[in-house]
Order: sequence, then C-alpha cells, then structure tokens
Amino acid sequence: PPEQRNLNWTGHEVVTEWRKRVGSIPGAEKIYFKSDIFHGLTSPVEVQLHGDDFKTLSLAAQSTRALLEQIPGLYDIEDTFEIGKEEVQIRLKPEAELLGLSVIDLSRQIRQGFYGEEVQVLQRQGEDIQVLLRYPLAQRKSLLNLNRMKIRTEAGVEVNFSDVADLTMSRGLVDIDRVNRKRVVTVKANLDKKSTDEAILRELIVSGMDEVKYQYPSINYSLEGEMREKEEAFGSVFYGTIFVLLGIYCLLAIPLQSYFQPLMVMIVIPFGITGAILGHFLAGIDLTVYSVLGIVALTGVVVNDSLVLVDCVNRLKRRSTTLFKAVSDGATRRFRAIILTSLTTFLGLAPLMLEKDTQAQFLIPMAVSLAYGIIYATLITLFLLPALYLIFDDCAVRFRKIKSALYNSFKEI
Repeated sequence: PPEQRNLNWTGHEVVTEWRKRVGSIPGAEKIYFKSDIFHGLTSPVEVQLHGDDFKTLSLAAQSTRALLEQIPGLYDIEDTFEIGKEEVQIRLKPEAELLGLSVIDLSRQIRQGFYGEEVQVLQRQGEDIQVLLRYPLAQRKSLLNLNRMKIRTEAGVEVNFSDVADLTMSRGLVDIDRVNRKRVVTVKANLDKKSTDEAILRELIVSGMDEVKYQYPSINYSLEGEMREKEEAFGSVFYGTIFVLLGIYCLLAIPLQSYFQPLMVMIVIPFGITGAILGHFLAGIDLTVYSVLGIVALTGVVVNDSLVLVDCVNRLKRRSTTLFKAVSDGATRRFRAIILTSLTTFLGLAPLMLEKDTQAQFLIPMAVSLAYGIIYATLITLFLLPALYLIFDDCAVRFRKIKSALYNSFKEI
C-alpha cells in the first residue's frame, strides 16, 4: 500500500516498470497491470463498435486497436472479441433437404448419440439418477465415427451422415454482447492520467474513428467507459448546481428582503470555485468528479461569511449616520468571527487532506475543494464585499432617481 511504501514512486510508475520487466509471455492471451486505487467496472477509454457482421466487427476492432496504440498515454489495449474453443460446424448438403432433414434434426440425433438421451430416472438414496442411452465410449472418441453415423429420416430410412452433411472445424465465440439488439465489440485501454489531456485525447480518438467508420461504413461507434461516465456526471452536476443556486437565492432573499443583496452575497461563489481550483494546483491533485462535488457543496458554505457580514451592515445602517461608517463598523465587528469560522473549517479538513491511507484517497479532492475554496472566498469576503456593498447602494440610489424621473415625466404627460 502507498502508506507503507518507502519509495518515492507512484503506483503508475511501479506498474510501468513492472510491465517493462515482464515483457511478453508466450502463450498468454491477456496480461493485466493495474495501478488505480479504485478500479471501476469500466476502463478509462472504451470505444464501442456496433454492427451486424462479426467479421466486419473483428476487422474494425483491429483497426481501432491500431489507432489507440498510436496515441501516447494509452496502454493495455484490448478488445472483447474473444475466440472460444473449437467446435464442429454442420453444413447441410442438397440431398438432406430432399430427404426432409434440417440442421435441428441432425443436431438432435448427434446429441442423442454422443451425449445421450435420457430413457429412465432411478431413485437411489433420495437422489435422482439419470439413465442415458448413447453410443459406446469407443465410438465417441473420434470425429471419424461422426461421419459414419447413421441418420434417420422422417420416413424411417437410415442414411450415412457424410451423405447429407459436411463437417468443418472452427472456433466459436466466448460470448456475444448486444446493445439495442446490435452486436457489440468494445476496444478498451488504460490511460496515463498524469501526462494525458483528456480533451485532446477525445479529439484524437474521434478523428481516428471517423476514418475507421469510412473504411467500414456498416459499423457505428460510441465512446464509453470513464469518459462517458464523466460527461454524464458533469452534466448532472451542472443542472444540480443551477438548482442549488436558485435555492440559495430564494433562501437569502427572504430574510434580507431584497432582490439585489442576495446577488451580492452570492458573488463570492465564483471566487470560492477559483480557490478550489488553485488548491488542486497547489496540492498537485487532478480535478475529479469528487472535486466537482466538493465545489457544489462549497457553494452553500462560502455564502455563510458574506451573509453574516451583510446582515450586520444592514443592522448598523439603520443606526449609523453614514453608509460608509456602517460598512466599516460591520466589517470590523465581523472580522474575527469570519476568520475563526473559516480557519476552524480548514483545520478540520486538514487531517483528511494529509491522510495517506488508500481508502481515503478518493475523498481528498473533495476536501481540497472545500478547504481552499473557503479560505480564498473568506479573503474576498473581507476585502471585496464591503466595496461591493457601497457600489450596490450607489446603483440602487441612481436606479431610484431614474425611476422617479421617469415616473414624473410620464405623470406630466
């Protein structure tokens, strides 16, 4: 585990060196080297090919693999087109159709002869024992015996198997995946997330897959895996964030009894997001879905300090002689409370950000978003919000003057 490792190597670097030293293993169909702490059910990069013909799908999968192998940062490239065990394929001759035989008839009689037909069930000590009728073992060891097998027609006439059908040996498929009733082959690859820009990677894959689709017009493709999951997650978070912002605005408008002051309180939210991004940069952590979830949670936390300050200024405004004095006194009185609240929150999240345990790694981006976003937004609240309060008040005074002038002009008309 990373917390017990004395080396300064990351998990990805260990796996990369391990892969180089192992090399290729003769006879091995697939070799996996994983370095992700929490490896999900999907791969970082998945290209899903849709079509009806397995041969075309196989060729398209080979072209897709060749495309992904040329892109830096991708490794462990594989596809789900797996060839299974050898099987016997039966092809009917024209004579079989004249005799009224079908593939189903031949398959059933072959199964009865080689696997057996249940003719009786015996009870022995409370268990059912099947009695199967089939050819002797000596006649079931070779495929030559299959060609000599007698096939019974509907008229009761027996003919040689070789007279009504041909046998060919081939390899079947391990499984057949379908999506929306279409046969599917998925090409997967792992991604070096430290050195690869996912936006550029997506453009390279899409441009390359357009050429593959031009080569195989009957094939369609779609990007799946973690790339698709991230798009869906960010899309749902986007709409969720809009709903959260509307909710915060409504909740702030009720106690403040104003349409403009909630916007003034919420203006610190973009600065909190900026602080969260800067925190990831300082901590050397990539932005993940959990980082975005932390930013969404941050939107409801950073408004607390600005709400306290605006509420205090509103109360002092009723008693002070000038607005500037009310803003100055409010910022001075709430300075200690705002600083202590933000510092205690940051220190409370610090143990989680410094945790080295493997199970805590996926929560660290969320803690970084909250901690650094709160600290940055606090500084903005203390210095920017008082100035914004004065600016908003000047705008409100001018708006009332313009409204009054328009009202008087229309009244005279």
